[in-house]
Amino acid sequence: MAGTLPYGRTPPVLTDYLGAGVGGVLSAGGLGGATHRHGLVADQVLELEAVTGAGEHRCCSPGRDAALFHAVLAGLGQCAVIVGATLRVVPAPGRVRRHFSTTTSPATWPTSGGRPRKRGSPTWRARSARWVTAAGGT
Repeated sequence: MAGTLPYGRTPPVLTDYLGAGVGGVLSAGGLGGATHRHGLVADQVLELEAVTGAGEHRCCSPGRDAALFHAVLAGLGQCAVIVGATLRVVPAPGRVRRHFSTTTSPATWPTSGGRPRKRGSPTWRARSARWVTAAGGT
């Protein structure tokens, strides 16, 4: 994001888990808030750099070393370790909607027997969504 947002571009899907690097996200597939529209983060990859188990540093894409490319994406690191990637980007929206919750324990998540809890329930602690600029400000 830091490299593309100044140019008004962003990947169409961003992962919801911020604790992994790009290689880790692509090795697992990468679910995100826009996955229902654009697919996984791994579906946005145009080219990969990977280091195989034999220690070879290789570049691959759907048109170049396609077998390695498809084995590495969402391959959980079994065939190679991803060390670099080129992803498709799209124009960044001017504003995005961010949802967040202040719950810190599964015991207070807003569910009850598989059904959402009603607002006003003693364990409902979610804050409302708000619009923020794509750069992260309010």
